Amino acid sequence: MHVSWKLAPVLALAVSLLSGGASADDLANVKSVAIVSALGDCLNLRDVKPMGSLFNAVHPECVPIESWGIDDMIAKQIADTVSNRFTVKPVAYDRAAFYRLPWSPIAGAQVPVEKPLRALGNTGVDAYIVVTRMALPNALGDDNNTYVDGLGIGHDSSMFSQTTKMYAIYTIRFIDARTFDTLETEGAHLPKTGFLPRVPIVDVDDDLWSVSAKDMTDDQKAKARARLTALIQESIGSTLHYMDLAP
Repeated sequence: MHVSWKLAPVLALAVSLLSGGASADDLANVKSVAIVSALGDCLNLRDVKPMGSLFNAVHPECVPIESWGIDDMIAKQIADTVSNRFTVKPVAYDRAAFYRLPWSPIAGAQVPVEKPLRALGNTGVDAYIVVTRMALPNALGDDNNTYVDGLGIGHDSSMFSQTTKMYAIYTIRFIDARTFDTLETEGAHLPKTGFLPRVPIVDVDDDLWSVSAKDMTDDQKAKARARLTALIQESIGSTLHYMDLAP
């Protein structure tokens, strides 16, 4: 993955905001978990306009991708990884209710999941492992209002060059199933190289970019799905490793 020098402050910010490493005592009483993943409803198309913040503040277009099974894939990967430490119990939940939760473009702000978690009732687990999107500012260009959130493709073009990037910006949280306090939280990242953290933002071919959701071709969607799946799988593994939950 190529990381632009422009992203260095963003990556440093991500480490400070997204890392909430807990001590071993925080999870000492957690014996059983249920996994809730609500990330894979939308592939955002973020066009970074060269004209400035007024245009970059516009919310990106959404390509519906729930049929891609991203959340089921995430839940299975996490379950397979943590099952040697916790008993993983299935839980039925309304994923759409989590998709609809309000969120903030402020860096580090968490999606408020307590209400839909409480609605699950007594699930018989000690904690929930919850995967939701979050926002990261200034991630695709120089404009501070150019935030990214969740899953998407960003395109930055100028008179002389263009770049296209794919991103997966989310958090993994351990939430106490009785008190609904956050026991541990970690922002998604890729394996480190050198000293820079590697937020899951990677260069992709420009032909993956579509100016609108309705114009995205089946071929573009197929390629985007394959690349996004690989990016998420790598980042899930790395993030769980950083949380001492994976080899």
